[in-house]
Amino acid sequence: MEQAHGYGRRIGAALSALLLAGATAACGSDGESGTDTSGGAGGATSAAVETAMKTTGEFSVPDAKIDTSSLKGKTIYYVPLSQQVPAFSVTAQNLSEAAALVGMKVQVCNGGANPSQISACVDQAVGARAGAIIGDSFPYGMAQNSLDKAVAANVPVLITDQIRPEGTGDTTKVAYLPGAVTQQEVLAEWIAADSGGKAQVVISMLQDSPSAISYVKDYAMPKYEEVCAGCKVTINEVSAANFQRITPTTSAALLQNPNATYLQVEFEDFLQPSLDAVQQAGRSSAMKVAVSGATISGLGVLKGDGPVKAALALDFPYQGWASLDQAMRMMLGEKPQEYRTPVRLFTSANIDGIRLTAEAQSSGEWFGTPSYEEEFKALWAGN
Repeated sequence: MEQAHGYGRRIGAALSALLLAGATAACGSDGESGTDTSGGAGGATSAAVETAMKTTGEFSVPDAKIDTSSLKGKTIYYVPLSQQVPAFSVTAQNLSEAAALVGMKVQVCNGGANPSQISACVDQAVGARAGAIIGDSFPYGMAQNSLDKAVAANVPVLITDQIRPEGTGDTTKVAYLPGAVTQQEVLAEWIAADSGGKAQVVISMLQDSPSAISYVKDYAMPKYEEVCAGCKVTINEVSAANFQRITPTTSAALLQNPNATYLQVEFEDFLQPSLDAVQQAGRSSAMKVAVSGATISGLGVLKGDGPVKAALALDFPYQGWASLDQAMRMMLGEKPQEYRTPVRLFTSANIDGIRLTAEAQSSGEWFGTPSYEEEFKALWAGN
């Protein structure tokens, strides 16, 4: 597999905050390097894709029960990176519904994709004597001073959809629920199988977050080396802080790689500007687009007759329930647990088998029967 990277390095305010916080991740360097690998897109890869497309219902629920009776009347603050992201609304809805079962409330505070606004939400939670704070999709360092104050005030902090920093472990004060960290691996498996192991791929990687960088560099790239020896992969760095530059940056990456026929979009939030880039580069008929973090919006685009050929969806309803379970354990001083978030790959082969409605999305039915709801409730004694 050959690798090239280094397009569009534009570090905005969000990334600057991460760097000041001491976040560490290799952002890559300009240039191109070749790597000889073994492996291919044979039966094992196809089997992996077929498994990812099924409603396997694979999720995890802890074994240990907890007594939630002492938590009634408490409020958990849910602080998503930005309320503009549809997936966070699904998580918040399920988190709130689950919390109501144990007599708790959820207060949503929009992080606004801004370190200052996130910090203000955390400060508000501390001032309101929140039972816990759940920060979704932003690293601890983005609001470290405020989060440190929350921990000092004995308000547990749960960070979700972020990779746990190296050398740290979960405690009752600060814990992580990483979510589905292998999303980019699944898309790499699909591209390898779909191309017969000879794809030329451009991956649009969000450079604003250490976790987003890791999803590509520590998961997708090794997977390509494993299953797609004949693939050439180019990393196109994009920034949420320079959202308006995603289209021209991605278009430039496609033009610089005229033989690329696959565009891997790391997050659905950047799907539309990425599709605009495909059109701007004159590649609409030749390009196959794969996207992860898909919601009803991205799946709807997949169902249409366009460049999007694969979309990986996460069970955001499950994450709402798992986040509550973890937060309550921390509030009770119990040992944090590990959770596995279900994912499912959709293509033209299975997209017609699901209902593309808000109700279906919020219920978790895309991933099979959501039996985890009953399993979680069975753990919460005193509810």
